[in-house]
Amino acid sequence: MKMVSHRHRILIVDDEDNILQMMERILVAAGYEFFGAKDSAQALVLAREKNPCMIMVDVMMPETDGYQTVRSLRKLPGLQSKPIALMSGKLEGLDPKIVLDCGADDFLHKPFDKTDLLQRVAVHMRLFERETRLRAVSEAAQDAIIVIDDCGDVVHWNPAAERTLGYSGSEVLGKNIHHLIAPERFHSAHFKAFEVFASEGTGGAVGKTIELPARHKDGHEIICELSLSAAKLNDRWHAIGIVRDVTEKKRIEAALRESEERHRVFYDQSQDAIMTLAPPSWRFTSCNPATLKFFNVKTAEEFTRLGPWDVSPEKQPDGTLSAVKAPQMIERAMREGRSFFEWTHQTIDGRPLQCTVLLSRIEHKGEHVLLATVRDISEQKRAEAELGHARKLEAVGRLAAGIAHEINTPTQFVSDSVQFIKGAFEDGLQLIRTYQQELKPLRERDAALDGRLNEAEEASDFEFVREEGPKAFARTEDGLNRIATIVRAMKEFSHPATKEKTPADLNRAIQTTLTIARNEYKYVAEVETDLGELPPVPCLLGDLNQVFLNLIVNAAHAIGDKVKGTDQKGKITIRTRREGDQALIAISDTGSGIPQSIRHRIFEPFFTTKDVGKGTGQGLAIARSVVIDKHGGRLDFESEEGVGTTFFIRLPLENAHGK
Repeated sequence: MKMVSHRHRILIVDDEDNILQMMERILVAAGYEFFGAKDSAQALVLAREKNPCMIMVDVMMPETDGYQTVRSLRKLPGLQSKPIALMSGKLEGLDPKIVLDCGADDFLHKPFDKTDLLQRVAVHMRLFERETRLRAVSEAAQDAIIVIDDCGDVVHWNPAAERTLGYSGSEVLGKNIHHLIAPERFHSAHFKAFEVFASEGTGGAVGKTIELPARHKDGHEIICELSLSAAKLNDRWHAIGIVRDVTEKKRIEAALRESEERHRVFYDQSQDAIMTLAPPSWRFTSCNPATLKFFNVKTAEEFTRLGPWDVSPEKQPDGTLSAVKAPQMIERAMREGRSFFEWTHQTIDGRPLQCTVLLSRIEHKGEHVLLATVRDISEQKRAEAELGHARKLEAVGRLAAGIAHEINTPTQFVSDSVQFIKGAFEDGLQLIRTYQQELKPLRERDAALDGRLNEAEEASDFEFVREEGPKAFARTEDGLNRIATIVRAMKEFSHPATKEKTPADLNRAIQTTLTIARNEYKYVAEVETDLGELPPVPCLLGDLNQVFLNLIVNAAHAIGDKVKGTDQKGKITIRTRREGDQALIAISDTGSGIPQSIRHRIFEPFFTTKDVGKGTGQGLAIARSVVIDKHGGRLDFESEEGVGTTFFIRLPLENAHGK
């Protein structure tokens, strides 16, 4: 016979030892785990400890009979749904109703036929496993699953039903569903329809998905999507409902309908680009005046020859081809009725536009088409990027302050200790040299003493320590100085953001930024600085630090791409000069240069030539905004393909814009 899983524990309750022993032999041989109890009290203890999968109880037992034992077992946590069978050697006088009413699932007649016994046990195990799986599915379901009997009383209420309607299972089981959750104004209709269902298992909602209001435990109404089916259990009709709260969905749909209506009314006056697309080609079929201005197209006739992929860059920011992703967005909108997402468009002449797109499925002349509402959020994205940089800089500032606090003091302790040990080491060496000098005559006279001292010196590596000790102290001091320099550079780089310009030493700011950026360039480039005399320049130093960092990192990346796969290094050169009433900062690299075809676009927000995930296209746009908009300066560049690029920052020495 096939062995069963070790997890199938069976508890036998019988006051006769020979019955327990026989049952143990049969069940253990079949692979079950056996536990025996001789009375009700012992059965309750074992049931709690062992958590059996099935229990068989003898009807005739001293003190507490099998009926009461089953009732007690059913009250234990975890045993409400597990199979329990009664056993008896007498059939006369046995009332089947009492058997069922006490909570037993089956009855076995003693003496047992081994094959029949094992078959009955196996059937109960399979039924129990099936019920366990169904219960697990029900409890894990995100939708409410509710089952009611032909009286309208709740017999099953899963956790999702509690989340959706507020009632726990203990609050609703055995209670009428209509009184619990149906709004009072619908009671009459519900009760009338349910009479038909209770007798015939049919009704207008059976086999369909409908929407109807329901009352939450706290009294507020929600809109539910109900999928209703009927099942006959124990010759009684039961209704099985899968319920989903669609209140928010309905609110969104209502808002969408209102939005579509508003768009139709103000179609021509809208400042947003509005257009329609139709299958099967999904090219544009109409557009409002704002669309032509948005995409820099002259006429609607010209625009309606295009599709979404014609006014999009080759790839979206996530690296997906626009020609692949656009149909996916269209398909989703057609399937769900709407789709709202961010998208990178571009004008006919190639200028990128960060947009939000709302695709709404509408019916036009008997067919479903899409209404697209496109809004330019490039400025918003730029502002968000600037804010993000500002917050990042502020966070670095807080981090630097913490580092200074946490590192400077212990670093000073270490430095002082190193100085002490270094002095002690030098004094010790001097003392040893004195001993050696004083012992020299004695060692010359006593060869044995001289030999022992030579062996001791060799064993202690005295000459190595004497030569390498000062070098080790020098390296330690250099490392400590490096730590102090890095911490100081971080503090200076993350200068707290201020709204007012303050005079600052830009040469020092550049040196600080080079310290911060060292890890970006040290493997690919040497850095040469030619920093001329500059007066204090009125500026927002935190913002300028970010500009310097961005240009230096860009230079390192450009050189890195050029020397990749070689052991060569490029060069980054930084020069500062005073030019009349302006401060000039020039940052040059020996990278591959900027291709002529894209030079007019490098300051555009979100334009980048880097691989997906390696650049946002925001750095140079933000740098330009900082230099020009915030400082009244200029940001220019010169580039030669194959040779390199130089960026020129010119800042007024007087407070720009009178600020």
